[in-house]
Amino acid sequence: MKARLRLAGIVLLLLALVAGGTFYWNPLWVNDQQIRYHLWRAGVRSEYVNVSGDRIHYFEAAPSDGTPGKPLLLLHGLGSRGEDWAPLIPGLAAAGFHVYAPDLLGYGRSEKPQWPCCSIQVEEEIVLHFIQATGMGRSGSAGAPEPIDLAGWSMGGWIAAKLALDDPPPSTAWSSTTAQGSPSIPTFRATPLCRPTPPD
Repeated sequence: MKARLRLAGIVLLLLALVAGGTFYWNPLWVNDQQIRYHLWRAGVRSEYVNVSGDRIHYFEAAPSDGTPGKPLLLLHGLGSRGEDWAPLIPGLAAAGFHVYAPDLLGYGRSEKPQWPCCSIQVEEEIVLHFIQATGMGRSGSAGAPEPIDLAGWSMGGWIAAKLALDDPPPSTAWSSTTAQGSPSIPTFRATPLCRPTPPD
């Protein structure tokens, strides 16, 4: 009996050392696994799609009530990835949005082509092809295009603004936080993504 307890204690000690070592030498990996687990528990899917010959990773979350939801595309900033939207994705899906958060070309788990590759123009084209490849914005059996809401920060804000201003625009509303490279504030009216509900 004592030998079994001693063996169980040694095994637990070894497991604790392995877990501690993993966290010590790979804290970002451990954090990534926690984020992915949180998203998985919230019903957020991790998917890949081929966009213009490049493999693009993205997160997708639909409203839990089974409705198709209003398409919302979240674009991350420079040196970032779709996981950075993780705290917002489940709440936005619960608010009725069908959320897409891609890792832009060269970032996150998306393909990383030879540098220099990822100018704002290239990323804008990737996002437009991503919209087509995922079928985002197609509604109903008629396949009539549905407006897409865009949100982005930093470089993603710049891409979102460029998409919103280009003709024909794929969106009706966009939100940008600290859009890098934007020379001035746009003069058109931006629509808020979520409307507050009045208290009862």
